[in-house]
Formats: sequence, C-alpha cells, structure tokens
Amino acid sequence: MGFKKAVKIKQRLRLAIDGISGSGKTYTALAIASGMGGSIALVDSEHGSASLYADRFEFDTMDLTSFQIEDYVNALDEAAKAKYPIVIVDSTSHAWDALVERVDRIARQKFGGNTFAAWAEGTPLQKKLIEALLNYPGHVIVTCRSKSEYSVDKDDKGKTKITKVGLAAVQRQGFEYEFTMAMTMDANHVGFVTKDRTSKYQDKFIEKPGKKMGGELIAWLNEGAAPPPPSTEELRKEAIAALGNILDSADEFGNRVFDLDEKKAVGIELRKGLEEIPEEQAEQKLSYINSILDRQTLLLQERVSREAPESLGQEQPGNDSAPTPAEEPSGAEAAQGNPDARAAAEEEFEDDIPWGDEENAGKGKGRSPKGKPAPAAEAEKAASGELDIY
Repeated sequence: MGFKKAVKIKQRLRLAIDGISGSGKTYTALAIASGMGGSIALVDSEHGSASLYADRFEFDTMDLTSFQIEDYVNALDEAAKAKYPIVIVDSTSHAWDALVERVDRIARQKFGGNTFAAWAEGTPLQKKLIEALLNYPGHVIVTCRSKSEYSVDKDDKGKTKITKVGLAAVQRQGFEYEFTMAMTMDANHVGFVTKDRTSKYQDKFIEKPGKKMGGELIAWLNEGAAPPPPSTEELRKEAIAALGNILDSADEFGNRVFDLDEKKAVGIELRKGLEEIPEEQAEQKLSYINSILDRQTLLLQERVSREAPESLGQEQPGNDSAPTPAEEPSGAEAAQGNPDARAAAEEEFEDDIPWGDEENAGKGKGRSPKGKPAPAAEAEKAASGELDIY
C-alpha cells in the first residue's frame, strides 16, 4: 500500500434537508430529485403527505406505519432491490423520536432508568440507519424536522412582526456530517446551504431550490472516472455483516427477535456451508450467503409484523410459576433471565459466528456481578461522549 494521485470519481448524492413545518422540505426533495432524472422511491413517515404532490412529480411511495430503525432499513433494502436510482426518506425525525422512546424503555426495563447505559444499545441502532443510508446503491435525499419557536421583531415601519424560526434538526447531533450536502429551509422556502462538498453552493441562499439545482447536482456528480466495482470479497463481507445485523435485531421493547441459540445455529450453518464450497468459487460462496440473508430477512419481517410476537424475554400467558427442577429453562431462556448467564452464552457462541461483530465485541466485559455496567466502565463511556445524545 502506498500513496497515489487523487482522482475525482463519480459520486452518489447524500443530501439532508431540514426545516420547520411548512418550509417545503418534501416539495424541495421531490423537485431536486426530479431534476436529477431517474425513477424516485419515497419512504413516507408523514402519514402519506408526500402523495399530495403526485400531480406535480412522478414517484413511487412506501408509507411507514412503524418508525423503528429496522423499518427504515427494510424500506431502503426494498428500494435497492427494486433498483431505484434515487430514494427520498421523508422524514428521518420519526426514526430518531422512536429510537429515543425505545432507549427510554430499555433504560427502565434493563438499567434501572439509567439512559446513559441504555444508549449502549441505542447507538448501534442509529449507526445501522446511517450505514443503510450511506451504503444505498443510488442517490439519497433525507428530510428532518426542525424544532421551532417564534421570534418577535419590528419591521422597517416599526410594526411588530412575529416570525416562525427553526432551531436544531430533530435528529442526533452531527447527523449532517455523513452527507455530501446539508440545507436548511426557512418559512419563505429559501434554502441555506450549510455544508457542500461540491463547492458550488456553500453558504448560499437558494430561493425555492428545485429541478434546476437537481440538474446542476447530477452534472457535478457524474464528473470524473467511474468508481471501481466492489470486489466479490467486499460484497461477501457486506452480506455477512448484514446477516449479523439481522440476527442481532431487537423489537421496539429491546428484546431479541432471534435468540442466542438461533444466532449460533445460523452461524454454524453458514460456516459449514462455506467450508463445503471450494475457495475458487467465490461467486457461489456469495450466492450461498445471500440465500441465508434473504431467508433470515423474511423471517425477521414475519416476526416483527406479528400482533403478539413471541419475542425473547416477553412474558407468556399462563407461565406465572417458576420452573421446577425437572423443567429447567434452556440456556437461551436462562440467559435472558440472568445477565451473567446471558453474557456467558454470548461469549460461548461468539467464535462460532464467522463474522466479526464489532458492536458486541467485549460484551460482558467491564460489568458488575449483577450485569450492570461497572462504575469505571460507565464513567469511561460517559467521558468519551459515546452515549451523549445531545
């Protein structure tokens, strides 16, 4: 490995638009996307409001009724499978609100109300959403709601004027760092570009940004050399990582969708299957991984869509009495009821999973005997700012 001359390659747009209610976030996103050309998929968490613009723009929509991170990731996966060149997520603020509520529930259920400790489970979910947006095989435009307040000023004639102004976006602090561009819309539908890697719009005010801006953006994005296609090895690693995320999914209450025994079984199946395929047949190995990934994805969707899922850790009716010695719970059940047993079970099957689960690496270390974070470990995380949500 060594240094080489930097070369501009063709890029995919990552644009974040935030603004107050009525500032034109959805309209602007659709207008810019229409100017870029290509079919548009819109993930709608705003109760179908984007469809009000169906007479002005041509696009396909998917209405979300649940706003968990997994719902957004699944929607992006569906758009990728359908090969939409442009996807709009309107809006990501619902995902953040749902995640904050979810972390609060986890804090009450598992950590005695300690939200800092609970964010150790919430932060990986937020990262999962970011990765899904960044890895989408096309252009991505997202919208965020802004907190708002009213400003009382005097106009040039001395009359009192009340103006609605936007504050911070309703998303995790630093969310915009991951994007090519970030733009804030005001009540007059004027966009202020706060970040721009194209260097064309930085710190500019753009009145009613729309199709013209989209055309200019796609021209810049298409300049340069074609990006090198991902290698089969890279695709294989991505598929294995995605499978690991699926198996680590949790429901809105923080309970595992797949228990530890199931995760271990899939890991053993995957390793065994890969070992049976000759090394030179890389494409077949990738196809085998993707077949398991598709199977587990469908199973995940089935489980989370049930009205009364039998998720791990959920109380089942008619099971109030403690088990007798002859009815000892299984290792996975015991792990759910006992933090020490759970940590031991995770460490037991960790080596049987062929992917490196960096988010869970070292899980169980730095914990007190009762399964709560040891004071030193908790203080270290707090000091690092890893769990700071604001």
